[in-house]
Amino acid sequence: MGLYILAEGNVSQLLLQTGWVARATLMILGIFSIFSWAIILQKYSRLKRAGQQTGRFLEQFRQTVKLVEPQAYGAGLGGSPLLNQYRAAYREMESQVGATNPHGKLKSPDAVETAAKLAGAAEMQRLE
Repeated sequence: MGLYILAEGNVSQLLLQTGWVARATLMILGIFSIFSWAIILQKYSRLKRAGQQTGRFLEQFRQTVKLVEPQAYGAGLGGSPLLNQYRAAYREMESQVGATNPHGKLKSPDAVETAAKLAGAAEMQRLE
C-alpha cells in the first residue's frame, strides 16, 4: 500500500500520516543528502579541472626539447598535479646543480626522484 501511495505522487499525504520523529529523520536525511551531493559535485569539478590542466601540461612538456623552468609552462596550469610534481623535482635538481657544483652533474638522482614522489603524494592528498 505504501509503494502505491508513493507511485501516485502523494508524498505529502504520506508525510502527514507519519509522526514527528519520522519527519525529523527524513529532514535530517534530506539535509545530509544535499550536503553529500554538493561535496560529490565539487570533487568531480576539481578532478575534471586537474585532469584538463594535466593534459595541457603534458602537451607542452612533450613539445619541449630540454628541461625548462616550471614558470615557462604558463599561468593556466597552476592546478596541475604533474606541474607541481615537476616543480619539486626541478627545485631539487637546481639545488644539486648550483653554483657550488663546478661539474654541473647531479649529486644524487635518487634525491630528485624522492622529491618528485613526495610532491606526487602531497598532490594526491590534496586532491583527495
